Amino acid sequence: MNENFWESLEKLEQFLIPYCKTLNILQTDRARLHEVLHCFAYLYQFWQGSDNDMSEEILTRLENRWKCWEQPLLILSWLLHPAYRTNYFTSPLTSKISYLHMGKWLVYYYKMWTGCDPKSILTEFDDFSQGTEYPFNNESVAHFGNDIHKYWYWV
Repeated sequence: MNENFWESLEKLEQFLIPYCKTLNILQTDRARLHEVLHCFAYLYQFWQGSDNDMSEEILTRLENRWKCWEQPLLILSWLLHPAYRTNYFTSPLTSKISYLHMGKWLVYYYKMWTGCDPKSILTEFDDFSQGTEYPFNNESVAHFGNDIHKYWYWV
């Protein structure tokens, strides 16, 4: 019946809600790799906007976790989303992340997954980045709604 207990419990609940939301998204069988970046950004923004004593420590831990991830693969997952491409990268980041720089990683992952050398993947990647030619134009993408897996399977 201690009032401090209930106040602490409510604070704990507020801290856990963002993690529960991200876990609910990432644990589904329909979770996609680009959603890892969504969740990471959501958690980062949550703690950046918090004036809690733990904020700085948690932000540091999130940044350290980011350094441990396979960043090129996660960024490629974002760039290869037809609705995102480079639309959400801020100016300083855009200068460091471009289709040109990510092309080498695309070739690397293609070789790792297929065991073959790509024949035209960079040309197709360029066509995709422009988003003007079929099947990479917005009209084609719109047919698949939000189902990015179906879109890429079709392409």
